[in-house]
Amino acid sequence: MIDKIEKKNSKIMILGATGFIGKNIALYFSKKFKIKATYNKKVPFKNSNIQWIKCDLKSTKQINNLFNNIDIVINAAAVTSGVKDIIDRPHIHVNDNALMNINILKEIFKNNNIKHYIFF
Repeated sequence: MIDKIEKKNSKIMILGATGFIGKNIALYFSKKFKIKATYNKKVPFKNSNIQWIKCDLKSTKQINNLFNNIDIVINAAAVTSGVKDIIDRPHIHVNDNALMNINILKEIFKNNNIKHYIFF
């Protein structure tokens, strides 16, 4: 997959690019491409090849037109908290993550330009 991306010079959007997985993916692709990346609460890191977009992916208004002029969407976004919550009360993240992913998929479905959607 990465070989195809590199050959096509695709326009890439990374959702959740300030989290652990998203940040590493953004750093990798920003070495070769100018990319777009979203963040919500966590302050983005400085990188001249990343155009940062503040976006609450649970908000249909904020996600509207987010994927215009994008070929590939890599979704590393999630609502999460500490390990204790995940162990003792895993249900607290279900609604927010479900809503966020529904919004993302609806918007991608409306946009005919998206060639690939990668979700972990």
